[in-house]
Amino acid sequence: MFLVFQIILAGFLMPNGENSWDIGYSEIMFFANALNAHQAVDNFTRTEDIVFDISRLGMSPLRVVLVSEYRLGEAAAYRAIQEFPGIQAIVNSGNWNAVALDRNSFRRQTKVEVLSLKNFLGALNDPDFCA
Repeated sequence: MFLVFQIILAGFLMPNGENSWDIGYSEIMFFANALNAHQAVDNFTRTEDIVFDISRLGMSPLRVVLVSEYRLGEAAAYRAIQEFPGIQAIVNSGNWNAVALDRNSFRRQTKVEVLSLKNFLGALNDPDFCA
C-alpha cells in the first residue's frame, strides 16, 4: 500500500514539462516509477523533462536521458549527446523500440552507453556501469 502511495505521490511531485523528443508523460512516469522501485537506486531528480540524475546505493551516480525511438540509431544518439551534454547513458523506452547501432563501438567513441529500458534496469545493479 505504501509503495502505491509513493508512486501516486511521485506523479504529483514530478510535473510534466515539454521536450523536443515527443516523450509522453506516461512514458516518463513509467520510467520514474521503475527507478523508484529499483533496489539499486537511492534517489533521482528529473531535469529538462527527460534527463534523470540517479544516485545509486554504494555506486557512482548516473546522468541519463530517456528517449523513445522505434529504431534508435547513431543520428538520434548523437542528437541526444549534443542536446544534453554530460549524459552517460541513453535509455530507449518502449517494448517495441530497439537500439539499432553497434553499442560497443558507439560507447568506445563517445563514452555514452545506449540501452533498451530492460537492459538499463539490469545495468543499474553493476557498479562498473558508466563508472
